[in-house]
Amino acid sequence: MNRKEFSRRKKLMEEKVKLKLIEKYPHINELFQSGEITLKQGYDGAQSEMLGIETFKSRGTKTFISHSTKIEKEEQTSTQTLPFGRNPIGDNPKYNITYDEVNKMDYNKFKDYILSVRKELLNLWEEQNIPPYIGKDKKGIVDDIENLIQFDVERLWKKGDDIYEYILSNDFHFGSSCNQFQPSLHKTRAGDVSMWDVMKEPSLELKFIRTFTRNLKQDKMYMVSKRMNEKTDFKTIDKEKYGFILMAVKNKDVLSFTSNEITKLLSDGFIEKCHIRNLGKDFETENHFHLRYFKKDTKIIKHIIHTLRVGFSNIPINFSPLVSRYLYEKYLPKSGGIVYDCCSGWGGRLMGSICSSKNIQYIGCDVNSNIFKHRSYERIGEFIEEEVGRKSKYKVHQISSTRFNETDDYKQYKGKVDLILTSPPYFNQEQYSQDEEQSYNLYPSYKEWINGYIRETFQIGYDLLKPNGVLLLNIADTKELPLELDTLGVLEEIGFQFDYEIGMKMQRYLGLDTEKIYNRYYDEDREKYVKVEPILKFVKQKN
Repeated sequence: MNRKEFSRRKKLMEEKVKLKLIEKYPHINELFQSGEITLKQGYDGAQSEMLGIETFKSRGTKTFISHSTKIEKEEQTSTQTLPFGRNPIGDNPKYNITYDEVNKMDYNKFKDYILSVRKELLNLWEEQNIPPYIGKDKKGIVDDIENLIQFDVERLWKKGDDIYEYILSNDFHFGSSCNQFQPSLHKTRAGDVSMWDVMKEPSLELKFIRTFTRNLKQDKMYMVSKRMNEKTDFKTIDKEKYGFILMAVKNKDVLSFTSNEITKLLSDGFIEKCHIRNLGKDFETENHFHLRYFKKDTKIIKHIIHTLRVGFSNIPINFSPLVSRYLYEKYLPKSGGIVYDCCSGWGGRLMGSICSSKNIQYIGCDVNSNIFKHRSYERIGEFIEEEVGRKSKYKVHQISSTRFNETDDYKQYKGKVDLILTSPPYFNQEQYSQDEEQSYNLYPSYKEWINGYIRETFQIGYDLLKPNGVLLLNIADTKELPLELDTLGVLEEIGFQFDYEIGMKMQRYLGLDTEKIYNRYYDEDREKYVKVEPILKFVKQKN
């Protein structure tokens, strides 16, 4: 047995011993299972209970305290609650009812129900700092991080085309638990509305009800129901196990019913009045309908939370830690190196650096005070070290990327950075916080932002890079702004040499017509276009 394997087995044995002791004290075990305390803290606390003595010093004091005292103290601070756990609303039968129950509700009952869910989700967010996010429990987060570490990242690579040097698959979601270290992520405003606004603002209550009426009562996002293979399949479906839903469609096809045929289905007892009622005005105004089926015992909460994420066009997206890991391991020297991230954001690239097989010194900056208030970056590093045993080297400064040259790290690492991997804000398209130093506040017009924020940020990045150092920049055009081309022009003026473009495959959302978008790639395996976001590769040439 080699030394590494011996060490691994020894650690597992030690953890089993600690867990057995923790399980003897339910109040400590509950805190450990919820993720509020670490294995070491739980074990120390259990020892305190077992021996009835004070076993260690508290931070910042010279007096000894019992572990029970320390646990109580940490519960009162937000810094030790990350990562936040699974949203408990899914375990509450009052809210996590079946889709069949929702399907049969009249409008008033459904309105009362969905508003009660809204109120409970908001309460959990305000009182326990748990946003509307299904999430994982502590064991699930640990498993997710270990999978991120162990995954063969070469599986992400796909052959490119005439535009993209290669494509990076985003089909694997290891590292998604990074979001559970970022409770403020869901307060990001896309346009003028955030998920927080949707949950809290009285003026958005009617929109909230209408969105859920459409997407739950009519399943417009196809979350729950499936279409039949044949039009007559409704005759043989097990009605004890499956229910029906009607959906208006634009065109007649082999599966569609007319309103007269729907009325006959009702009179023959195949469907109920609630099915027609759920169509609302569509039954009077539309001509063709599909009869779809769903499992009656399907629970509804995860679909409600999914609708909250995608139904209001305010989806905040974290950069994939797994994609980050691939890029670090492809572009850094074999021994590792120094990485600079001028927009550390929600911590995805930080987590990717910690979980990489290479030895990485990660340096970053951001101005979002919410992230620093919750110690989100620190908790990512602390949690991975405490639960997975992986140490890390990183520092994230709370400062604008246009002022990073004022830091000691700039002086220390100027001309020594191997790789910049970053994804800057898309001007004011997403508003991460209301901090004065957010780039859209510092540079309120797009022209100022390109020639001020982008130029100053990447001039500093250029100065930090060593000769032949690489910049990987994730930025894409929007409907309103030619971000990619304008940024490329500024970077070339600074002195960066553009090398090639990588396509990062993105999740496809309902209603997205990939035939009409610019950043797309033809996936030969799926025989269709998929949405991608560009990652531009630049090199700092030797003088």
